[in-house]
Amino acid sequence: MKKRGKKGQITLFLLISVLILLLVMVILFLFFRKGEIEGEGEVKDKTQIVYDSQEIELVKYVQACLNPISLRALEIVRLQGGYIDPPTGVPTIDVVDQTHFHYVTEENGMKVVRQDLTGTQKNTVPYWITPDNQVIIPKVDEEIKRYIEENIIDCVGDFAPFRERGFTPTVGTPTATVTLGEQVLIELNFPIRMSRSDIDYTTEDFFLKIPINWDLLQDMAMTIVVNEILFNFLEKNTVEVISRYASVDENSLPPLSGSRQDCDEVTWEKPEVKEDLKELIEVNWHHLHINNTRFYRQIRTDPIDQGFYDSFILPIWDKQAPLLMVDFKYNPEWDFDFDIFPSQGNTIKPHYTRSSNPIIGAFCHVEYEFYYDVRYPTLVKINDLESASINWNSNLFFPYDGYEFWFPIDTYVCGNNKRKCVDVEWVETDMDAAGAILPPTYFCEMWNRKSKNQTILIKDKYSGLPVEKASIDYRCGNNMDLCYMGTTNSSGMMMEEFPQCDNGEIIVTKTRYMSNYHTHSISPTTGEQTIELDLEPYKPINVSILLYGVKGYAYQIHNTSNHGTPNYDPSLFARPFDRETAMLRFSDDVEYSAMLLYPENITVNLSSATYITHIMITGNITAVPYTIQFRGTTETFIDTINGTGGSGVFTGEYLVYSETDRIENIPDLTDIQNMTFHLLPDYFALSSLTARDVHDSQFNSDKDISVEILEKYNVIGVLPTTPATLICDNMNVTYWEVSGRIFEEYDKDLVYDCINVTDMDIPYATWNQWFGTTYE
Repeated sequence: MKKRGKKGQITLFLLISVLILLLVMVILFLFFRKGEIEGEGEVKDKTQIVYDSQEIELVKYVQACLNPISLRALEIVRLQGGYIDPPTGVPTIDVVDQTHFHYVTEENGMKVVRQDLTGTQKNTVPYWITPDNQVIIPKVDEEIKRYIEENIIDCVGDFAPFRERGFTPTVGTPTATVTLGEQVLIELNFPIRMSRSDIDYTTEDFFLKIPINWDLLQDMAMTIVVNEILFNFLEKNTVEVISRYASVDENSLPPLSGSRQDCDEVTWEKPEVKEDLKELIEVNWHHLHINNTRFYRQIRTDPIDQGFYDSFILPIWDKQAPLLMVDFKYNPEWDFDFDIFPSQGNTIKPHYTRSSNPIIGAFCHVEYEFYYDVRYPTLVKINDLESASINWNSNLFFPYDGYEFWFPIDTYVCGNNKRKCVDVEWVETDMDAAGAILPPTYFCEMWNRKSKNQTILIKDKYSGLPVEKASIDYRCGNNMDLCYMGTTNSSGMMMEEFPQCDNGEIIVTKTRYMSNYHTHSISPTTGEQTIELDLEPYKPINVSILLYGVKGYAYQIHNTSNHGTPNYDPSLFARPFDRETAMLRFSDDVEYSAMLLYPENITVNLSSATYITHIMITGNITAVPYTIQFRGTTETFIDTINGTGGSGVFTGEYLVYSETDRIENIPDLTDIQNMTFHLLPDYFALSSLTARDVHDSQFNSDKDISVEILEKYNVIGVLPTTPATLICDNMNVTYWEVSGRIFEEYDKDLVYDCINVTDMDIPYATWNQWFGTTYE
């Protein structure tokens, strides 16, 4: 009985075991079948990857319009003194482009550039300083921005190539941002959505950078304009030319002053003098140059001749610019207003006195003192030989071929006076563009200077040494009441009586220093005061950039929370620049901006201030087709970066990281030499990437990180199922990977490969505290 009972008990246990095994197999079969069905659905979802090729094709389609339009705009503003459409009511001159023979014309309502090798086609160029003493500086970035926005829609048309493939485009409003710095950066936000029954995607950001150093061109142009306003150097040199070639000789110009005692007077004819003077201005304007730039200095053995030619070298540029050429030009075809007195009709005659004395006989005194009225345009041509030239025909630019920009200035001598006759006042029409330096108003007249002497002492913030030649202005209310007070001496001091103003502002400026503003009231009872102010120099700061892999960061955070990893160390997944190039732009949104191309340049001049920073990183990448495995089958998906099909291999420059309007609060730089940007890009510029690396972003629209953490565990056994089931050791990870959530290609393989998937979200506020800028 016992034995039989034991057999029955064993049989019962066997039966129960078989039932349990069958139940487990049914559950596993249903689970595997469900995963298989889901896997099939996911494979079908993979067809959506095709949208990448369409999107990149759309980017190339729009870029093929943005590039030529932007280059054309830069060439038009070059040829037209900074304007796409010259303003009405502003005097202009006609200029032939003698370098490339380009000219601007209008075709089908759009400004375009053409070439005429005959040299007869001219460009209309508005004055920057006009004959009625207005200073009008174009806003070049706004001109280019408007041109791009007005023409990009017509260029892209109705997206016919995409409509032919069944897409319906939905187009937003294009908005261009033009940054004119050490390079020209064009950014276009142009939302475009393409919809079809099987595909729906949107793209909106396009960009182009051209190596034209607009900062240098603009800086030189404004230096010339301001010095002409303040010191009238063109008029001064005009009078110098008259004086050099004038004498009491009918073959010379009438002299500015002189007398003779003989009774044979010398006379001249106005038309002849006018033509002689035009020729002399044309010839001698070739000798006008700016110091510290590229030019040929005239060498003469005669010290008087040498002094004359050296007087044409203007000492107004305090930087070294060996590849910057500045030329001044007058063309006899342009207007030349001329008069001279005393004269009778067209005859120029001196003031003649004749007397008779019985002892010495006839006595004559002839005064040769003449007053010239001369007005003509001077064309300023600035050519940066390191910048790129633009080929109008091929829509290409050629680095280091030279970008020559020009603008005219009215040159006016009235009665031998520089730029004024009796009372000619300046009219400022574009304060932001022309800068803060203005000619004095009645506010600055001596009768309004009510105070006793105010002593201003300026010293360098870092060294404590006196700052020489710091310019000091006093502003009351608005810029029209801006009075130039003077400059500091070698002791950093300026002493002057100030105009009356309640809550006026002392403005201290000097090249390579951040301006200082100090509130200071002046009343009739204000006594002598001493005001000490610091000027902070723009200090050269060494910049470095470290890139941190977002995948490594996410997995390390995952380990910290799930596997008890004790320490978080960002340096474990940091990588210095290898195949990348960065463009960093700093702007204090008031008066200063600086641009850095890294790692070609590693130093930027900054001060302790708050900057708006724009960072854009591009890298050389090779993107290849990528594969996924499913149930032992390998599928290859064609890389879609360039959308060309075929092998799908793309090699070239690609945007790796971009951040606009990042706020940098630069601390006190007294003891700081270096700043390091710690950045978290979606991916590095590596020698080999795939489309998933490029397009499967780990960041969402709120800058939060959203990823899949994939972990592969050690296999410790196999269940006898069909197919076999692996038994995994969940405590021993041998492989990991991180991806975004666009493709989700791993879910179908989990049971077979001992892979565990964890969805992970890291808020922007959490991860951003580890990345920013450090100083040392």
